[in-house]
Amino acid sequence: MREGSVCGRPPARRPGPGLAMAQVRREEPISPLSLAGAWRSAAASLEVYKGRPPPTCDSLPPPVLLCLATWAAAGYRLVLHPAAGDPAAFGACLTADALFAPRPAELRRYLLHALWPLEAGYARGFLASAALLVQGFALESQEGTAAFALQLAGLHTAAAALLLGLGASACQVSLEPALAGLAVVIHAANPKVHTDGLERSLRVPFAIEPRWHTWLLGALLLLAAGNFPRALAAHAVGLALGGLCVLREEPLAGPWRQAWQAVRQRSFGCGALVHLGLLLFALLAAPFAAEEGLGGTAPLLHLAVSGQVPPQALLTCKVMLSCAVPLALSPLRIWVRLYAVGCALLAMSGMNSPAWRGGNPHLGLALLVYLTCGFWCLYGLPDRQPDKDRPA
Repeated sequence: MREGSVCGRPPARRPGPGLAMAQVRREEPISPLSLAGAWRSAAASLEVYKGRPPPTCDSLPPPVLLCLATWAAAGYRLVLHPAAGDPAAFGACLTADALFAPRPAELRRYLLHALWPLEAGYARGFLASAALLVQGFALESQEGTAAFALQLAGLHTAAAALLLGLGASACQVSLEPALAGLAVVIHAANPKVHTDGLERSLRVPFAIEPRWHTWLLGALLLLAAGNFPRALAAHAVGLALGGLCVLREEPLAGPWRQAWQAVRQRSFGCGALVHLGLLLFALLAAPFAAEEGLGGTAPLLHLAVSGQVPPQALLTCKVMLSCAVPLALSPLRIWVRLYAVGCALLAMSGMNSPAWRGGNPHLGLALLVYLTCGFWCLYGLPDRQPDKDRPA
């Protein structure tokens, strides 16, 4: 029997340094798009934000105060006053008269309208509160408490003025339009969260960008909307105002010059934006089918909301419109193939509806047929090349 053997068996071999290195090399890095990457990113962001001191001394940050006030108002509605679910009947919504002709008698509306959700439901309140916390902790530490509070108040006031002035809303509540505008601001600022100082179970091999968490929460808010046209109008106004804020802070020559270079080089990003604009026009403004004379039916989204097309068409419209902006800003490309399939499904759903009486197509159907091919072919376009004339 050999020395060191047990029951005639040879002793166990210890792994040498080469075997240990091979085991280390077999460990695959965590991808930001994987489930493990998304879970670790969320947990690490919460841990980093929890360890940050409040920006103001002896007080809570404004996002936390707004969330606490929103939760307190929700608890009051659900427990103490269940009949207060309708903000118009309760006197908590902001009207055009109260906004454009301020008076002290409307103080109740000024204080409470921002605390009411755009629609009733636990999920919507949770998503809006989560978006407010993510945006607040990401932007406040970079821009300061006063700048963040002024930006939030300015976006909220401007969005309310536009929605009430254009007649898109007669009873303005919620901070969702302002949150949509802040999503554009945080995307341009792009604050990052690093996990170097955290424990090993929370570390990720990449810098966490909270702007993608914000876009995800915004898309979920749109998808969860019962009155989708109202929520879409509120988010669209907020996105437009957020874009104006970004252009105001940046020199105008930079974005316009980059846009011109993208158009001249026929890049993927420019083509995606053009085709998304055509998709919005086809779903929101273009008549789907022709009627007798020169008239046409309503746009496809209106037909879907009113129940004149199969219900899966409304779900397809909601998914495509809710995810359009974050997907256009992301480095991904596969989504254009999915949008091509979605346009084909919308065209077929519309032709199987009662609105397709005479079988005569109009601009909406023609655009959907074109976008089916256009989105599919976009996948092969090259990225925008750097400007060779610009000095390094």
